[in-house]
Amino acid sequence: MLPTLLFPFITLAAASVIDTSYYNDRPLLQRDGLPPVTEKDVRNFDLYAEYALASYCNYDTNAGDPVICQGGCPTVQSDGAKIVKGFEGPLTKIAAYVATIDSRKQIVLSVRGTSNIKNWLTNLKFVAQKSDLVEGGLIHGGFSNAWQEISVGVLAAVKQAKKDHPTYSIIATGHSLGGAVATIATGYLRKAGYDVDLYSYGAPRIGNGALSDFITSQKGKEHRITHGRDPVPRVPPSALTPYKYRHVSPEYWLTGKPADPNNWPIANITVCEGNNNSDCNGSSVRFRIKDHLNYLGSTDCRPKGAAASRIQPMSAEEAAELDQLLSEWVHMDAAEDEA
Repeated sequence: MLPTLLFPFITLAAASVIDTSYYNDRPLLQRDGLPPVTEKDVRNFDLYAEYALASYCNYDTNAGDPVICQGGCPTVQSDGAKIVKGFEGPLTKIAAYVATIDSRKQIVLSVRGTSNIKNWLTNLKFVAQKSDLVEGGLIHGGFSNAWQEISVGVLAAVKQAKKDHPTYSIIATGHSLGGAVATIATGYLRKAGYDVDLYSYGAPRIGNGALSDFITSQKGKEHRITHGRDPVPRVPPSALTPYKYRHVSPEYWLTGKPADPNNWPIANITVCEGNNNSDCNGSSVRFRIKDHLNYLGSTDCRPKGAAASRIQPMSAEEAAELDQLLSEWVHMDAAEDEA
């Protein structure tokens, strides 16, 4: 089952006015010798989308307790994953958990995204600072601060889990802001000597080319998953000087409108390589905010009927304001693509 990660962030009172019609199906695009997408890849996209979704309900779960995701994570529920440690930053409110999946022999780091995308985007600053991961690297200041709040605990939890389970592989996952911080965490975990595979969903750019290329070149696999005209992967704009934000690579772009959104066809997954490619999600100035809210999965990690305390409604006026802001950023990003 391919969850529609309609994460518990917001419900829109008005749809994005920039792109009101759904784009046409796009065929699989193979680039630069990348291996073709397989059914196993799609199952993994589904699986780690569920674990990303579960971060909304498990960052404060006690160590040793099962990972709970009753609202729409059937695989997480059946896996029987156990919490190693949960985390929440006191200032940025970033949250995450580390868990072990004995049935899969895996250690998973899942970082929670934002609960209010409108507030997050309108308050998003694009200032970067020096990164200690690689010489010449610049990292988004806000994303870096969020990671630093939980970094000591996360690194310690992964170290302990790996000590207890030396043969287990390590996965990092997250959606939106969570995907950005999971990407940064992947860089630090790899530098500490761990092989980590990354699965991010709708993640923004986290730093300049030196940083993104360094993370891409580290041992481990990148799966930067985007959906349709999601505008969030277009920010911070790549044209923004002096930072020149770039992505890790490759990108897996989910397109079309499958009859069954829980079974995304391989033919509608486009693969693009490069830290600033313009053939996948970045191929148009059109965008749909709803595409950011719908990634391979369920609507919530809580049981059906639970109070919708995490859902942050957006008025038509707020949606229009966000549309205008995103339109400016996406057009700035497109200007860099055309340069």
